[in-house]
Amino acid sequence: MSHPTRNPTSASRTSSGPHVALLAVQVIFGTWPVMGKIALRVVPSAGLVAIRVGGAAVAFLLLLGLRGRLVIPERRDLARLALYSLLGVVLNQFLYIKGLSLSTAVNAALINATIPVFTLLVGALLGRDRLTPRVTLGTLVAAAGVVYLIDPLRASLGGDTMRGNLLLVANTLCYGAYLAVSQDVFRRYGALTAMTWLFAM
Repeated sequence: MSHPTRNPTSASRTSSGPHVALLAVQVIFGTWPVMGKIALRVVPSAGLVAIRVGGAAVAFLLLLGLRGRLVIPERRDLARLALYSLLGVVLNQFLYIKGLSLSTAVNAALINATIPVFTLLVGALLGRDRLTPRVTLGTLVAAAGVVYLIDPLRASLGGDTMRGNLLLVANTLCYGAYLAVSQDVFRRYGALTAMTWLFAM
C-alpha cells in the first residue's frame, strides 16, 4: 500500500509562516513609536486613539464575518471582556499615545520592554506564574532601568517628558495586566474572536 507523500514545499510554508508573522509583528511594534510621533504632528492624541481602535474594530469584524465565525460571547463573559477591553485596548491605547506625545520615541521603546515584567508580576500575584530567583533578578534589573529612565530624583513633576514617561509606565502596567489575565477567553473563543470583541466593546 502506498503512503501519501508530504509536500516539502507545503511543510516548509507551514513551519515558516508563524515565524514570518512574529517577525512582522516585532518590526511593526518596534517602529510604531517613531511612526506614532510622526502621526502626532498632524493628529491629536485622542484622534489617533479613535482611529486606531475604531479602525481595528471594523477590520476585525469584517475579517470575522468573511470567515463566517461570528460568535456571540456568553453572558457570563461580558463583564470579563469589558475589563480586558479596558486594560488592553482603552487604557493601553490612550496612555501609550498620550505618553508618546509628551515623551520621546526612544523612551517609549525602552519602557515598552518592561511589558513582560509587569505581565510576570501580575501573573505571580494571581498565582498563575512563579517567581524564580533568576526571574526575580531580571525583574529587578528591568525595574531599575525604568526608574533610571524616569529619574524621579532630578526630574520635575511638571515636565512634559516626565509626565509622558509616567503615562508610558502606566500603559505597560495595564497591558501587562491584560496579558496576564486574558488568556482564558483567548483559549475558549480563539484569538480572532476574542480580539474582535475586545476592540468592538
